[in-house]
Amino acid sequence: MGCRYKMYMHLFNNEGIQVNWMTLLIGLKGLGNHNSLIEVKEVINFAVEWLGTVLSDSLDENVIAIASAYESDREDIEKSLKRLSSTVDSTEEIECRKWRFVLLKRRLKYLSRDPLYGMIGLTEFWADFNYPDDSPHMVQGRNINMEPKEYYSQEFYEDVLAKHHSWLERERRWLTLRGSYEIFRGS
Repeated sequence: MGCRYKMYMHLFNNEGIQVNWMTLLIGLKGLGNHNSLIEVKEVINFAVEWLGTVLSDSLDENVIAIASAYESDREDIEKSLKRLSSTVDSTEEIECRKWRFVLLKRRLKYLSRDPLYGMIGLTEFWADFNYPDDSPHMVQGRNINMEPKEYYSQEFYEDVLAKHHSWLERERRWLTLRGSYEIFRGS
């Protein structure tokens, strides 16, 4: 269980996507049909690391509360995260996009090579997010009218996978540029 959670934080770091208090709050509470995506311990560790990077005169009592909390203090940690999230120069929509990015990245890594099961897996993924307008996925009968034989063909599946990988690259660029902008502004 713990390995999965650390993996998400590792994906953010590997992709150069900035994690903030709101990212953590969303990850702790869950997103879409996904329950908690990170453990309380991850939030505590983040707060401890954050404390090591700031000047003592700019310490926030909410960060201190999280850093000194026990894993069983989940409710108090969520309250502190909520207060800290209001200070973040971002929106819930952007932070959800970060999670959607890492969740799709992971899904593609373990997606079936079989076109039928792969397309079903991608459809389930995007259904969890209510088929957002920017999704690269094409759902049979929803935004594409195609015979099942063609829709579940290897050729079409490979095309859909290529579109997902292109979407991930564009999304990563946008998210990392936004993160660089936040850091530049001193957030």
